[in-house]
This record gives sequence, structure tokens and C-alpha cells, in this order.
Amino acid sequence: MDSLIISELFSVFHNKKLKISEFLRFFLQISVHALAKYMFSDTIIRGPADAGPLIPSENRRTLMIFFQKQASMDYLIVGLGNPGKKYEGTRHNTGFAALDHLAMQWNISVTKAKFEALTGTGTLEGAKVLLMKPQTFMNLSGVSVQKAADFYKVPASHIIVLFDDISLAPGKLRVRPSGSAGGHNGIKSIISAIGQEFPRVKIGVGERPRPEYDLADWVLSRFTSQEWGCVEARFDDVCNAVLMITKGQLSAAQNKYNG
Repeated sequence: MDSLIISELFSVFHNKKLKISEFLRFFLQISVHALAKYMFSDTIIRGPADAGPLIPSENRRTLMIFFQKQASMDYLIVGLGNPGKKYEGTRHNTGFAALDHLAMQWNISVTKAKFEALTGTGTLEGAKVLLMKPQTFMNLSGVSVQKAADFYKVPASHIIVLFDDISLAPGKLRVRPSGSAGGHNGIKSIISAIGQEFPRVKIGVGERPRPEYDLADWVLSRFTSQEWGCVEARFDDVCNAVLMITKGQLSAAQNKYNG
């Protein structure tokens, strides 16, 4: 049982909205199965004719939370990119590359096709995580993310996205708790699916050499060996930043890795 459930139940009992004796009597009278069905219906199960509702309607939400099935995944960690050999090694696939590094470090195989993505599950210091590489192509990344989030009932605040950022020099990192798309079509797609309140790790891939340089051509170009060396050298830091976020230490990760 998580802290939210505990605090809500305690609040109900403390304020005497629902006495412990009433709570126990409720359990003696009906089965847990019947209770679960009741919580999701509009029917009010009543006690004796003169006693009124056995469970006041204002307390039903608390008990509903108590019996709802909890999410079977704590975090989704998503690396963005385009599928296929054609795009391997391009700037736009830096999120894929970073996720591959995380998978290697955490010994998670990201090979199972699910949610229109390549996925892999594992445990990260007690937190159950799903690593994802959407295979929808960049502009539809949100389709894949939403399917996984809906299936596991993972809130946006527990979806960590790794992606390329052309406003940052190669290898520079920016950890953010939320924000706009900033012109990134993959992030735009995710925002349209789950909103913008999800943490992300931006990985610098370098600005266009000239303002008139076509943006699509630039993000689909490949790194020089020097640029790639700068990017790859930060993947351990990306891994550590993600770990800190899963521990609730996002601000500390910002202070440590935002350069």
C-alpha cells in the first residue's frame, strides 16, 4: 500500500467520517469481490433500514483507491529515434543510443516487440522499469508511449524521455521536469498523447552549421568522430541522471548534470 492510500485512510478515520467499527462491520458483511464491484458502480449498499448508507458516498473514493490494482510498472524510460539501419548513428537517434547504453549497464534486453516499440523490463534498485524504443518513427512516438502508459497505468511524471537537442553542443545535457516540445517532433507527439508534465533528459547533438541548413537534413546527418566521442562519453551520466530521477532526485540530477 503506498503513502497516498495510507494518508487518505488515516484522514478518514482521524476525522471520524468513517469509524473503525463501521469499516470492520463492512468487511464482515460483504466479500472483497462484492466490495470491488460496488466501488465501481452507482449503487449504494445500505445497512439496516434505519441506519442509512453503510459507507457514506464521500468515503467511497478512499476505499476505491484501496482496492484498485496498482501499476505493475514504476517507470517507463523511453529513448527516441527512428527504426532501421538507415537511421543508425544519426543525430536524431541519440535517444536510441542512450537507451541502448542504459540497457547494457542494467543488463536489460530491449528486444520484445510490444506497444509498437522494442521493449525490455527490469528492476532498477527496487523500481520496476520498462525500457522502450518506439518503432513508429519519430513523429508518432507518442502513440507508442501512450499505449504503454495506459497499459501499466503509469502517470506522466514517471515517464522519462531521452532525446536529441540541437540547441546544445555535442555531449551537453539538460535534465528537465517538464516543458514544451522546443521544435522536437518526437516530444511534440508525446505531449499530444500524455501532456507535457514528464521528465526528460536532453542530449546535445550540435547546432546546424548555418541557419539556412535544412533542419531535417541536419538531424538525420551523422556525427563526426569527435562529436560522437563527446556524446558517447556522457552516456554514463545519462544513466546516473535517470537513476536519480527514479529515486525522486530530479533537482539534484539537474544540479549535477546540467552543464
